[in-house]
Amino acid sequence: MAEQVFYEIARWRLDEQLAQIRELNGRLMGVFAGATALLVLFGALQDLEGLRASGLAVGFASASIGVYVGLLITALIGYRDADLLEGPSLTRLHGLNRSESDLQLAVAISIFDSVGANEGLIRRKSQLVFATLSFWALDAILLLAAALTSVS
Repeated sequence: MAEQVFYEIARWRLDEQLAQIRELNGRLMGVFAGATALLVLFGALQDLEGLRASGLAVGFASASIGVYVGLLITALIGYRDADLLEGPSLTRLHGLNRSESDLQLAVAISIFDSVGANEGLIRRKSQLVFATLSFWALDAILLLAAALTSVS
C-alpha cells in the first residue's frame, strides 16, 4: 500500500513538472511572436526616410535588432528540453522479473529521481523565460526611442 501512495505522488509530481514545462514553452513562444510582430509593425508603420535622416534613430533601431537577435537565441535555448528526465526507461523495466508491488516501487523511485533532476532544468528554463521577457521589454523601448527620435 505504501508503494502505491509513493508511486502516485511521484507520478503526480512528474506530471506537474511537465505541465510547468509546457507553460514555460508557451510563454517563450508568445514572447517570440510578440517581439517579431513588434519589429514587423515598426517597419511597416515607421517612415523609413525619416529614420535614415536621424543617426540617433538609426542607432536605436540597430540596437533593437541586436536585442531581437539576443531574444531569439535565448528563446531557442530555453525552448530546448533535451535533458528533461521523464522516469524509468521502458526497455530497462521490460527485463525486470519482479512482483507488481516491487516493480511499482522501482518505478516510483526512478520517477522520484527524475523529479529531483528536473528541478534544476525547470529553474534554468524559468530564468531563460525571464531573460527573454527582459529582451522583449528592452526591444520595445529601443523601437519606441527610434520612432521618437526619427525626423518626420
